[in-house]
Amino acid sequence: PIAEAWNLHVEISPDYGQDQTVFVSSYDGLFKTTDAGESWQRSAIADVAADRTLLEGVALSPNYREDGTVVVSLRGKGLYKSVDKGVSFAPIGDPRLAFSRMYNVPCAGRPIKFSPSYAEDNTIFGFGTATTDIYRSMDGGETWEILATPDIEPPAKVSRTRRFMIAAELYRGRILKLLLAAIVALVAYIAIGLLRLDKILKLNRRLLQFGGAMGTFAVTLVVILKVL
Repeated sequence: PIAEAWNLHVEISPDYGQDQTVFVSSYDGLFKTTDAGESWQRSAIADVAADRTLLEGVALSPNYREDGTVVVSLRGKGLYKSVDKGVSFAPIGDPRLAFSRMYNVPCAGRPIKFSPSYAEDNTIFGFGTATTDIYRSMDGGETWEILATPDIEPPAKVSRTRRFMIAAELYRGRILKLLLAAIVALVAYIAIGLLRLDKILKLNRRLLQFGGAMGTFAVTLVVILKVL
């Protein structure tokens, strides 16, 4: 079921107002709804077993209502295309291309993109994750070429000190809360030792101090997180 799927890529129909269609690719296969998400159906990808359909992306033609074109990228298998609105798929392109075997595209990524004028130019763009290469197909995905892109200098290395400072700034609030809880726990540790509660409770002094400090730390941290 789609509720248990992960690494989701959502693609909404260009004519959603009329057809209420949404496709979702995932590591658990391809899902489709035609009733705005009220119900979902799993789409079969050619002869690939359902438990092997690790999809890295999905894209719909801007002319989807007329041409019914859907393209998906299947991990380790390459690109598959449907021209009947996801009812059936067939492999396309050159499976030897790095692009056609995309790996670990983040959920926010757009690995496949149709040209706005796809109905006239049959152009699709895509990228591979191993490099910064951009690919283009001008025949609906059957053949691909690598586009020339400008050389971009890699970002300068960030020193450990700088990384530590950035992390400290980002998590300053949490760090301060932990420090406050640690200070209260330290005070409790010292107080238990000074009050000599071990004599009263007949327990090991160090163990009593440590247990009291840890308990105080936990309680203080919970209170701080709820209040502050």
